[in-house]
Amino acid sequence: MNDVLNDQTSAVAAMVVPWLLKHIDRYDWAFRRRDGTFQRQLTNDQLADWRNQKLGWWPQKLGPKVLKAHLREKDEIHYVSARKSGFALLCIDVDAHDGQTDAFEAVQLLFSHFPGCYVEPSRRGYHMFLLIDVGPLPRQRFNELVIRFRRAASATLLEGNIASTVEVKGDFTTFFATPDCGDVLNHRASTCRLPRPANVEQARALVQSPVYTPQDMEGFIAETREEEQVFLLEAIEKVRKSRGEKREQPHNFDDQNAQHRMYIAFFEYTVQYRTEPDRVELLEFYRARWSAGPSHARREERAEWVIQNSQFDPAKLGMTGYEKQREELLELVRAHVKAEHKTGLSYRYEIPEEDLAVALWVVVGASFERVDVKWKQFGCPIKRFVGAFQALRKDGVINRGCTSTTKISSIKLILARAGLIQCLDNSYSFVPGKPGLGCGKKYAIGPHHPRFAEWRRVRPSLEDGVRLAAA
Repeated sequence: MNDVLNDQTSAVAAMVVPWLLKHIDRYDWAFRRRDGTFQRQLTNDQLADWRNQKLGWWPQKLGPKVLKAHLREKDEIHYVSARKSGFALLCIDVDAHDGQTDAFEAVQLLFSHFPGCYVEPSRRGYHMFLLIDVGPLPRQRFNELVIRFRRAASATLLEGNIASTVEVKGDFTTFFATPDCGDVLNHRASTCRLPRPANVEQARALVQSPVYTPQDMEGFIAETREEEQVFLLEAIEKVRKSRGEKREQPHNFDDQNAQHRMYIAFFEYTVQYRTEPDRVELLEFYRARWSAGPSHARREERAEWVIQNSQFDPAKLGMTGYEKQREELLELVRAHVKAEHKTGLSYRYEIPEEDLAVALWVVVGASFERVDVKWKQFGCPIKRFVGAFQALRKDGVINRGCTSTTKISSIKLILARAGLIQCLDNSYSFVPGKPGLGCGKKYAIGPHHPRFAEWRRVRPSLEDGVRLAAA
């Protein structure tokens, strides 16, 4: 009997191992120990040093021996897709974290959109492996497509009244080049357990999987409902978790449910104004959003509860906003910032496009943000820019910092010369030893920014009597 099993495992390995080695990164991988702990072979810093030939030691390379041990269930290896292969081996991970019973229906529904993909059971659900011919598409743009694809998959399950969750893993680790530090880690790919076919038939199904394209992924995204609905669902899910509720039932929105309508109004307010409403603002927004009648005690109670149990975090909203707007911001910088805009600066080093994009993002946020202390409206103190760089770097969105006031002043001057921002008030105030009592110089987006006309329309309601120099 053991001889038969060994022969079958050897046959599976002979088919699967060469196929896997063509599609997975052989240095950027991870493993799960027998005690259940998870570890990447290389930390983020070690991976960057390895790429820049500064590591000082040779990391273990995934080879046939390790993969065979994985197939025999002696080890558990997790992978990411190889950047140079031209393909991405995505894992659509359907999970029943909270004891849902519809994981099989979930994977069946997703399989119907991508027939022929290899599927196998996981600890709490199923893994569906999707082989994508990425071709010349930049790896970072493909990773952004994967994020949209995951949201669309979540929306598809919700439309099908399915409670199981879905993640998409196995994307690309990406880097960006810097003149001083070499290649710097930009995004660390999420790992997934390597497929583990149990017999020759399953191995054949894996290696003969159909090859899909990014256009197929775009088509799937186009078939689903608005992606913003998934953002909203996730926001409501956080509120439910804060109440200790498990996700045992599907959470589709019901616009006949007054509490759901209040959730939606709250979320849309934070998206539109990038800040949390107080009760009066939320109730007014609710009336306009749902064409509702005068407020009453029960509605006010619902509004108060949503505000008190809010998971809104302006910093996190900002981070997500930068990631979502990054390409658009960089395109604006490339289109409008010219060589002459960078002459005669007090900062004598090169200023990368990424730094300009982050600073522009900060000013865009200040342009539309409503503040409680109205004389601080549009204020952009130095610490706001420094804090943005620090927060984005901490979250792994960028790998840069910016603490030099000279550099920040030069960045603002470049963007102003390019017409992307404008200085509304060049004066500032501060109280020594009492941070928060002063106000920085006031900036807003300039005439070359595509939202300039929108900003001019909302400016009067934002200012509300603020003293500003003539713009």
